[in-house]
Amino acid sequence: MGREAIVPSNWVKESTRTQLELITGISEGYGYKWYTASHNNISYYLANGAYGQRLYVIPELKIVAVFTASIDDIKDPIYEKAVKRYIIDGLGSGNYYE
Repeated sequence: MGREAIVPSNWVKESTRTQLELITGISEGYGYKWYTASHNNISYYLANGAYGQRLYVIPELKIVAVFTASIDDIKDPIYEKAVKRYIIDGLGSGNYYE
């Protein structure tokens, strides 16, 4: 227990690296089952599940954000905007109390 890694760090780095360039509403690329993106020069990756469930990993900010949902029509999820505006823009700028 303790600080022992479950998944090797080099595998995490390789699997979350953009392997295929694509532009969607949620990402700029795709790794090994991970979408890759950036906002205001902060890179992050995410997993996209059924009915709007998402997992965001923002290494630079040391944040993992999980959203559970049950949305049939998932064209414009509000949490994508929330991650960019409140987490990345808010915490990434260091303006924690604004």
